[in-house]
Amino acid sequence: MEAIALDGPLWRGLDTIDTYRKAEQYLTRGLAARIGKPGISNSPGGRDLNTAANTLAREALQAATVAPARSAQAVHDRAIAEAFPSSFLGLLLPDRSAVAVKRSNRSDRYYKALAGDERLQALIVRLLPT
Repeated sequence: MEAIALDGPLWRGLDTIDTYRKAEQYLTRGLAARIGKPGISNSPGGRDLNTAANTLAREALQAATVAPARSAQAVHDRAIAEAFPSSFLGLLLPDRSAVAVKRSNRSDRYYKALAGDERLQALIVRLLPT
């Protein structure tokens, strides 16, 4: 397997996160008004998500062979990345304000708005193995 991307906060070495990370700060300050604010990983709920993401990452590493990481900012020596699906999908939308969302359904609503969109289809074809 080339890589694993998890929708949960990850820290180098799959350690527990105990700080408000730069990625969260940048997304909150720069993009929050357009695509929503990410959770803060050093809050109680964020710590729970970090624990769950770490557990899932470790289980995935036991279940599959994952390619080595190639980034200097890698969270692990294997290619494991933290995904921000709501932010990613929000950036693909031509007009995010046309999609009514709540924090609890943002990913689902953005995905539905993009379903059938040729840009999303082209990206899926490009990224998925043939």
